[in-house]
Amino acid sequence: MMKLIKWGLIPLVSLMLMACFNDPKAPTVENYKVALQKMLDTQVGTCINIINNVYVGRSASYDYDIVYSLNTSWVPGNRSLEILNTWVKRGVLEVKYSKAGDEYSTYGYNYTDKAKKEFDISKDNKLICMGKRELGDLLQVSEPLVDQFDGETSVDIVATYQVTNVPDWINEIEDFKRTRQGKYKLILMHDGWVEKSLLK
Repeated sequence: MMKLIKWGLIPLVSLMLMACFNDPKAPTVENYKVALQKMLDTQVGTCINIINNVYVGRSASYDYDIVYSLNTSWVPGNRSLEILNTWVKRGVLEVKYSKAGDEYSTYGYNYTDKAKKEFDISKDNKLICMGKRELGDLLQVSEPLVDQFDGETSVDIVATYQVTNVPDWINEIEDFKRTRQGKYKLILMHDGWVEKSLLK
């Protein structure tokens, strides 16, 4: 009889331990990671300016996504034109119009069909957004803190993330190579941990 009781208790204890380990409200690294990834899934991977510090955009005279006009004498070696044509080489833009006049030269670009499918393009056509954020390492994790006024339990975390599902050429862009990390606050809710920004 004792053997039966002993063997019957082992699975019961195992189930209790498993339930404890799988408790989404437990203050564990795994639960924190799940909550942080849910928050990161709501954010855009990264956004990139097509070109900085120069006016480009639609023009009343030209129906193109990006129109760039400049003094014809500035065309040779013009840095802005080089940048725009780099986007052409990457398959993001295509040249739809080019006219070199005596005083001014004008260039019209449209986003390629492929770019329109792969990226979210801003209304002013200057920003393209892509990819998704995947959680990396938890660099700092505070002890759970209970607020003495409202009883809210929270944890402060500093974590890194990587941007994935992006084209290879993105590694040519210096800003993309920087270390990416953020500061987050997790709040304990009735069904588990939630990043504070998702509660707004």
